[in-house]
Amino acid sequence: MLHDHPLMIDIDVDQWRNLHEMFLESAKEKKRIIIIREDGKILKFVHSHGEEILKSVNKITNPQEDARKVYKDNKEKADFVLLVDRKGVERFFAEVQDSWNADEDLDEYVYKMYSKLDEYKDEIVTYPGPARKTLGLRWKLAISYPQAKEFVEKYIPNNSVVVIGIFKDNNLIWGSLVLGFDEKGKIKLITTVEESKIAKDWKKEYKHIIKWVEEKFWKCSLGLFVEKGGMEIILKSGGKLETIRGLTKEGKLIIYPIPETLQRQLRI
Repeated sequence: MLHDHPLMIDIDVDQWRNLHEMFLESAKEKKRIIIIREDGKILKFVHSHGEEILKSVNKITNPQEDARKVYKDNKEKADFVLLVDRKGVERFFAEVQDSWNADEDLDEYVYKMYSKLDEYKDEIVTYPGPARKTLGLRWKLAISYPQAKEFVEKYIPNNSVVVIGIFKDNNLIWGSLVLGFDEKGKIKLITTVEESKIAKDWKKEYKHIIKWVEEKFWKCSLGLFVEKGGMEIILKSGGKLETIRGLTKEGKLIIYPIPETLQRQLRI
């Protein structure tokens, strides 16, 4: 879905940072207990932020249960426990690297890498939650990568743009994202919206953004314009259709333009 060489231009740093904070969650930002083992022997047992912890196991006999116990004994000091087998990690990365295909989209490769963690459930253990859903940089949307890819293939035409605008205080573009899909349906353009496109009231002026996108890039096939609080409600609900419909009725969310097939699906 991602082009080999996507064009990332004129990105507003503040908007980009805001999007990151709203939609993404990084394991690096979490407090975690890290345990490295080899043949059952513990080589390293530390807290990521240097806090004192109860080291309630002295040998690893059951990785899943041992990780659970360490977490339970330190749950006030850690968001999760990472327990890894040194040799297992080496095998994991060797297998991931060997699976690299130069013709494969980078996002496909990354998705496969995280999915492969399920095959190393005793070598790369996290608690609570599996490693695939705990480690790395994850989005907060209640949609998987395959579902996102299916959505694009089903609703977004080639040579078109999807634009998202999130607003604060009526006239401030708090965050935005413009994604351009090329003739093969690959994301070839990533940028943000110029703040000057909204002067007073985004609900009356959002079409200025669409016009700007179409004059500068390709035809806009899908536009999603929403209050910051409205987007927070969508994320909290897990993206439920009734929440989206409710926000459109309240005027906190405007979806325009919208493909006919998607409009029928959403019934808005």
